[in-house]
Amino acid sequence: MFKKIITLITALSLLLSVQLVCFASNTSDFINKDTSSDEFTKLKYDISKEDNHTKSEIFDFESAYKVYTLTHHHISSAYSKHGNIKNAITSQYNWMIPTADNKSLATAELSNDKWSIIGYKEGDSPKNTYVIDKQQISKALDKQSKITGDNIIDYKNIWSPMIYTTFVYIQTSQNEYLIPFGSRPDLTGLENGKIYEAKDAVEILNIKAPPQTDNTKKLDNAGVNSSQNNTDNNNKKSNTFLISGLIVLILLAGIAVYFFKFSKNKNQAQNQ
Repeated sequence: MFKKIITLITALSLLLSVQLVCFASNTSDFINKDTSSDEFTKLKYDISKEDNHTKSEIFDFESAYKVYTLTHHHISSAYSKHGNIKNAITSQYNWMIPTADNKSLATAELSNDKWSIIGYKEGDSPKNTYVIDKQQISKALDKQSKITGDNIIDYKNIWSPMIYTTFVYIQTSQNEYLIPFGSRPDLTGLENGKIYEAKDAVEILNIKAPPQTDNTKKLDNAGVNSSQNNTDNNNKKSNTFLISGLIVLILLAGIAVYFFKFSKNKNQAQNQ
């Protein structure tokens, strides 16, 4: 009897272990699906043939990922318009590739059936800010039970430029979730690498970093309102023009007075 109990416990333990391995494997498949595609192989090949940068070994290709654009620059506006995140995601995307030194993030774009680097985002340590950390995502998913490999319907990375934040978007059979990776979490109120229900993340953003009614107003990568910067710059330019104009008027007035006195003195001399 005792041996049967031990055998049963051992069998249950093995079954549980197999289930955990399968769960980890399933979630890992979603996290790493971009880098296991044929497109990713072509991406590495195309970039390795480019001449406008050093050897392709400077890139951490295994940390690369796709980023899709939204219908609106602010994710809260997109959510408000569509009532969800799914319908706000466009079909347009680029590849983001961290450099091996973790100090830059390259953007790769497809043009004429060829992937090429079109720019870099610089930072002291981008992996701690706006770069998606796959290991951090995996750990976060392991600590919860609402999102599993079996109930994930869609998994994408999306970009909200107005708040300078990349989100991991996960749609399950029950809900939508967002995992933010932003350069200024102190301004957005969202903790990098934390799993939020989409509606909760949007509510926080509407309080901490709401969409601006003026489309020209947005938070730049320094977390400063660029519209306010433009206003300040315009005010400075206006003041400069005003001062310059006054100086010109004073000079013209001085010249006019000089010629008036010169003409008057000349007439007096002729009359004498």
